[in-house]
Amino acid sequence: MALNKQHKLYQEDLTNILSVKGIEQLHHKCFLITGATGLLGMQLIDALMAMGDVNVVAVRRSKAKAQERLGEYFDSPRFQFLEHDVTLPLLQILPSISSLDYIIPLASYTHPMAYSQYPIETLFINIKGAEYALELAEQCGAIVLYPSTVEIYGNAYGDDIFTEDYTGRLNLANARSCYPESKRTCEALCQSFLKERGIQVKIVRLSRVFGPTMLPSDTKASSQFIQNAIAGDDIVLKKVEPIVQMVAKASEKGLNEDGSMVHEANLDTGYIDTDRHWWVQAENVVGWINIYQYFGDEDALQKALNGWQYIKDNLIDREGGEWWWSRDPQRNINRKDDKAGFWKCPYHNSRMCLEILERDF
Repeated sequence: MALNKQHKLYQEDLTNILSVKGIEQLHHKCFLITGATGLLGMQLIDALMAMGDVNVVAVRRSKAKAQERLGEYFDSPRFQFLEHDVTLPLLQILPSISSLDYIIPLASYTHPMAYSQYPIETLFINIKGAEYALELAEQCGAIVLYPSTVEIYGNAYGDDIFTEDYTGRLNLANARSCYPESKRTCEALCQSFLKERGIQVKIVRLSRVFGPTMLPSDTKASSQFIQNAIAGDDIVLKKVEPIVQMVAKASEKGLNEDGSMVHEANLDTGYIDTDRHWWVQAENVVGWINIYQYFGDEDALQKALNGWQYIKDNLIDREGGEWWWSRDPQRNINRKDDKAGFWKCPYHNSRMCLEILERDF
């Protein structure tokens, strides 16, 4: 998908950028930008070069890619291209650094497919890229504008509201954390260089970014949706159906003939807790209803109805108005544990009942 830089909408974007309040402070400045041909780097360079008196040093691993995306600037005295891997020191490729005013280390794997396939490279590109940008700034007195991400906030604890200094949970047990965790490290590195060595650093936390300079290989959902729309293709959530089917197949292993589901099973050891706990039965019904709703699977609907019938026949205390905690396979009521009333845990059974009522079951 080639970008037409002369398109009126792209030119309008550049005009809007150049009209931002305070941009006049950038006249006659020199920028070093890594990741120069990426989504942000490319449009940033287009805007800076359009100012007419700004110098740009563009850094990228592939000169051929840079010529394809930024070729119109290669003959300009205000543009310099450096073919370089940002995991190596920047100082070794810059013969003169005295003229740099701003350093923007944009090089990164920023879309899910890339950092899921290359988690090690993602870590090193982010961390080494930031380190060498900061070291270069120390030598030449430039300001570092560090592009971080909103992913550094992690997942909220409960209903917390995100603030600028909020740090939520990140699951370090999977390689997916390579991107947000390395960005957190880079922010800490920026703050450390600021405190210990007096480097001037500005950190921006980018959110969902898309636009005309995005690459066809970008696997972010927003980028894929846009590319599908441009091509006139349907927008398909490709992974939903296989995952749901996998969950359904696994769930079937715990189903009983009476429509109930066992509490838990360990397929490695063969251990099965055959008691019919109330919350498992509630989630069993909700799960099959959702499969029916999204995929029209009549078999899933029947499983939901069977589960609902089991609950009505075996778990609802019609006299007390609450749910028994569980029954064993012989349908003996568990009277040792408290009933699952709304004071105990309203989530599972009330959620299931709302689903049932919503669908007029």
